[in-house]
Amino acid sequence: ENYILNNINKIKNIPVSIVQGRYDIVCPMRSAWDLKQSLPSSKLYVIDNAGHSMKEIGISKKLVELTNELANS
Repeated sequence: ENYILNNINKIKNIPVSIVQGRYDIVCPMRSAWDLKQSLPSSKLYVIDNAGHSMKEIGISKKLVELTNELANS
């Protein structure tokens, strides 16, 4: 429990983007918010009309967008 938050210092220098579905009941919004608060340099994207699955249109679009940004940097 809370492994990532308890070991946040190990990833503090890695760029992090958090993609969270607004209606995700598997990983509640609070988890994404706590991670964002622990990593102030991270970016949190809340996807409206999405739950947990990366197959949902909004989440897929954001993941592709972020992946393309990494590939072009």
